[in-house]
Amino acid sequence: MDGDWCTLEELEALSHLRSLQVNSLENVLDSSIATKAGIRSKKHLEYLELNWYVDDDDDDDDDEKEEEEEEEDGDDRDDNQDDEVEEQQEVEKEDDEKEEEEEHEDDEEKEEDEQTEVENIDQEKEEDDGHTEDGVGKEEQQIGPDQQQRIEDVFDELCPPPTLDTLIISNYFGRRLPNWMHSPAQTTFRCLRSIVIQNLTYCSRLPDGLCRIPGLEELLISNAPAIEHVGPDFQSVASGDGGIVSKPFPELVKLELLGLSVWKEWNWEKHSEAISMAALEHLQLTDCKLTHLPPGLACDYRYSLRSICLKDLTLLEYLENFPSVVKLDVHECPMLKTISGFSMLRTVNIDGCQKLKVLEGVPVLDNMVLDDIPWDVIGTPARCRPKGYQAGLQRQLPQDLTIISCSTCSWTPCTHLNVLLAAALLVCIGGGRPWRCT
Repeated sequence: MDGDWCTLEELEALSHLRSLQVNSLENVLDSSIATKAGIRSKKHLEYLELNWYVDDDDDDDDDEKEEEEEEEDGDDRDDNQDDEVEEQQEVEKEDDEKEEEEEHEDDEEKEEDEQTEVENIDQEKEEDDGHTEDGVGKEEQQIGPDQQQRIEDVFDELCPPPTLDTLIISNYFGRRLPNWMHSPAQTTFRCLRSIVIQNLTYCSRLPDGLCRIPGLEELLISNAPAIEHVGPDFQSVASGDGGIVSKPFPELVKLELLGLSVWKEWNWEKHSEAISMAALEHLQLTDCKLTHLPPGLACDYRYSLRSICLKDLTLLEYLENFPSVVKLDVHECPMLKTISGFSMLRTVNIDGCQKLKVLEGVPVLDNMVLDDIPWDVIGTPARCRPKGYQAGLQRQLPQDLTIISCSTCSWTPCTHLNVLLAAALLVCIGGGRPWRCT
């Protein structure tokens, strides 16, 4: 034991832990050391955080600052008592000291400014030499195959107990995630509710088998730049008889996949008899190369999904068939052309979608923000106008866009709407017909 820190082996005797954070796991030299920690045997453990390559300098600096502040507070109290005794003597010296300070004030300020600039430059150089844009040291990214194998073997021995509620994994530099995440039995993590995995530099696949965890409610995976493909095993795992799990991700409410920058394919076919993520309410995807969302996710029998947030999906071409979604945010999807089949959509926020032409199948839409301009969709028959509209105010429609209140309309939608909104501008056609700006 070293102060507040202990070695991995010393965890063996701590059998009543409820919360555990382990940093700098890259320093563990052998998987047998991880085995001795006995993580799985800690029957009361509810929170587990496993981190590789954590920079502890900031924490040390904070501790030193707190100690210095405490010492300064004590010194200030002593100084105040001394000041009461020596106040008269200091008054006599103040005039002389002020004159000297005024003479050297300018020089001191210049020296301080120069010193600050030097320190800032040195700090920037140190950061540039030792860190990438993601905040991970360059030396830390240069991991050899032998070291990766050791990291993977250590991780295999850190399987948490069935009592775990929250699991956080950060800055993992192995090529694969541990075996206990790929093929867990349904009883292995019966209490696990939340999983957060961030900064997977070398992993090329998401962990298959998480869909078996019966109570998992939240899954967040961020910054996994090596993942190009997500196969069907992510959301459905074959059972022993060759079938599939009857209810994959049965309790998952929130799914966020962020920063999978080269992700191109998501293979997920529609299976009405075994819908995966049936309880999903919130979906967020950012920074990937998907051209569309898979049919197993976008389907008629998905009833729980309420909100979708998409950002920096640079190749996304169409977005359709989400009948239960009431709130949609789409940002910086420059290839997106069509949004359709959102029969319960009430609020939509669209920005940076230059090629978007059609927003259809939205019969109950009542609030829209398009390229940062708020619009109201109001009244019967339906009307669309900028919020805060005043007579005489002219505003250009942000982009060529057709809005159709329902997908069964008999009118032909207008194909080009590059018009000005003048004094009496309203979108006046409702009842299932195209809404036009005139």
